[in-house]
Amino acid sequence: MPTISFSGIASGIDGDAVIEALTDAKRVQQVPLENKIAFNDAETTALEDFNSKLLTLKTALNSFLTLSGGAISKAATSTDDDVVDVSASATAPTSSTTIASVTQLARAAVFSFNDRFSAADEPIAPGLTGPTNIDITLGQGTKAETFSIEVDETTTLGEIANKINEAAPGKLIASVVNLGSEEEPEYTLLINGQKSGLDEGHLTVSVPPELANEGVLQGHTQEQAQNAIFTIAGLGQIERQSNTVNGLIPGLTITLKAVSTLPVVLNVTNDADKTAGRVEEFVSAFNEAIMLSRDSSKIEQETGESGTTVNVYGDLSKTSTDENAIGAIKTALASAASGIEGSPVQIFADMGFKTLNDGTIEFNIEKFTEAVSKDPNAVEKLLHQFADKTAATTGVISDYTKFNGLIDLSIRSNDQEIVSLNERIERINRSIAAQEERLKKVFANLESTIGDLQNQASALSGILAGLGT
Repeated sequence: MPTISFSGIASGIDGDAVIEALTDAKRVQQVPLENKIAFNDAETTALEDFNSKLLTLKTALNSFLTLSGGAISKAATSTDDDVVDVSASATAPTSSTTIASVTQLARAAVFSFNDRFSAADEPIAPGLTGPTNIDITLGQGTKAETFSIEVDETTTLGEIANKINEAAPGKLIASVVNLGSEEEPEYTLLINGQKSGLDEGHLTVSVPPELANEGVLQGHTQEQAQNAIFTIAGLGQIERQSNTVNGLIPGLTITLKAVSTLPVVLNVTNDADKTAGRVEEFVSAFNEAIMLSRDSSKIEQETGESGTTVNVYGDLSKTSTDENAIGAIKTALASAASGIEGSPVQIFADMGFKTLNDGTIEFNIEKFTEAVSKDPNAVEKLLHQFADKTAATTGVISDYTKFNGLIDLSIRSNDQEIVSLNERIERINRSIAAQEERLKKVFANLESTIGDLQNQASALSGILAGLGT
């Protein structure tokens, strides 16, 4: 049962005030522990922000990895983009290719029945005595795929279209078209293939004899699928399933848009400006990481109310994890070398990179584009080296950002220390609670004892007063 306190009634001592003062004196032990917990929390948040900055830098560098292909962007142009359009990835070699002619464009098949119906929601063959199937085959050879559409005496033109769409999503689109007027409709079934070229787009529609006996769906109009055919100077005639041609020339996407007998020249050149833009992205990302590390690592002095000087520590001032990461990335930047004898582009400084007094990187776009024009191979080699050392799976950034990486270990160390500090605070709180209980009992006993003594003294005074009379 908790002790009831009647502070100072008998003794004149404010026991509650004494207990509170002693408790507050002991609770002071928690302050540095609580401050440490708050600092660890702030450091963890700052490390997580720094981790995010490194991941942004890694993303910006991914396109410069050797595994990603060419580090220098390419520009592709066509002398007649109404006939042939072209685009190039960074893996495309600088080149000039002539499309001598475009004989035919690839297309998908289109099929329609010659029958005309006055209603789309009435049976097309009410005389059928049982169900039968319309077979639609898309593609040919190993690519052929057949869809069977069931028809009975109740099946309407609209239902046939719906069944085709459900059976071959993304491959066939069937629709009911009114070729007449609203007053005198003439409905027919139109089937559009979604795959161009003969291998996947060839379309065959087989109507069963049961429908022939009913005199429906016998005649049709068809535009069959076909391949694209074009001629490249020096290579001869090329045939493809699609008007979009990939893989013919590495890194080049050719889009055929019109038939033409006139030659079209496709040119691929280095795009220094676009490459500079991509480089700017990773320089900006790196500078953001540098500035976060720098600003969060400051130790500043402030003057308190009493005039004393106090050190104020930045969130990352007591860890070297961020500084080590920045240092490792800068080492990779400084150590990269093209190694191409006689080249004017040997190191990153030759491409317009400069370290400023505040630790950030300055990037000179004009000097970079000049370096690309002088020796694109050297520029590409330097970018590949730096990206591989920093952004590859086994690179510097992954050492810090991966699971169980250096940042993760620092954060977990903080978390473990916070658990330990909270346990120490809990022990102090238990000790304070026990001390309060003991002191309350002591003061309660003191009050009781003094009260008894005062009662006895009062009684004795009464007796002595009686004897005196």
